[in-house]
Amino acid sequence: MTFPDRETLNRVTQGDDVAFMQVYLHFRRPALVFCSNLLKNEVEAENVIQDVFVEIWRRRSDIKPDCSFQSYLFASLRNQVFDQLRRIKKDRFLSEEYLRRLGVYSGEEPAEKEGAIESLKTRLTSFPKIESASLN
Repeated sequence: MTFPDRETLNRVTQGDDVAFMQVYLHFRRPALVFCSNLLKNEVEAENVIQDVFVEIWRRRSDIKPDCSFQSYLFASLRNQVFDQLRRIKKDRFLSEEYLRRLGVYSGEEPAEKEGAIESLKTRLTSFPKIESASLN
């Protein structure tokens, strides 16, 4: 019989955190390998795994003990990885668009981008510092 068995999943659906931890510990390493291979970043992979397991815990009453938990988990991980990749791509695009609008980056050369980032950092450090006490 494969893990997690029906009894363990029933305990998870009823809010048994010990059973949930057993499931998490069983799948943590394979999930990390799976997500790391897709994201090429172990820290981001850890974040995805944590997000998915938090969501599984929140929706634990929806778990179907008769169905394959492993398939459900890895489909959830895959979907979360793809969402993360879309966010990364969007963030990169927005950063480059912001630099283009500032007129410090045209999108042509990587060296130009680095120079634009340094120029922006220099501009930002020239602003006066705001004391946190003055914000109250």
